[in-house]
Amino acid sequence: MGRAGNRTGYKVFSFNTTIRNPGRNYYFLRVFEDFDGQVMDDKNLRKYLIELVRKGYYRMNIVSSTIRYKFENDIELNDAEINKVIEDNPQECGTSGRVMTQLRSLKDQGFLLFETIRRGRNQQLNSETTNIARHVKNEKNNHNLDYRVMMVAPYVHPDVADYFMYKLKTENVKLTTLTIAKTIDLILESNDILNLNIKYDEIIDFMKITDSTSFANSINDFEFDIAKL
Repeated sequence: MGRAGNRTGYKVFSFNTTIRNPGRNYYFLRVFEDFDGQVMDDKNLRKYLIELVRKGYYRMNIVSSTIRYKFENDIELNDAEINKVIEDNPQECGTSGRVMTQLRSLKDQGFLLFETIRRGRNQQLNSETTNIARHVKNEKNNHNLDYRVMMVAPYVHPDVADYFMYKLKTENVKLTTLTIAKTIDLILESNDILNLNIKYDEIIDFMKITDSTSFANSINDFEFDIAKL
């Protein structure tokens, strides 16, 4: 039995790689040594995942023959290869969610003691957008209506951007997340609704060719020119 994350009560562990491959515990713990004494916030969780992938301790299915060769021969990946592997293997749970199941397992077994920071109310959570994404997809399938949806927040977290990119790639829904400043600028720079749609689609096109961290940084770093008002 194991604790159900941040929820009260208990759940039965599923027989995934967490249980059927306990030998991975050693390697996961060895990498975790570099984070001893630190809070496992989203930034550190991503760093942790990067190091696991770099050393081949966390392997994903969709990889090139070069990367597969490195995995099989214990050759460390470089930064570009790591980012490519993570980008080509999106998950609804987001980047940090990939490793939380394993970390909670290690914590419940008594190997680790660590704290995480829960996302604040000023950050968008993946679960808040699930129903919207489903509605957009249903309207497209049932009525051939091509919705464009913007979720607006003071700050865009890379994990949230990762989720939106996952929906864009897997369900082909036009769904993006912008800061308040970027949203205001988008509206003011559009002469009419058709022009707004064009500029919105340019953001969608950018999401298709970049990674979640770069997209979030580009949105968060944008500063609104007050002179436009």
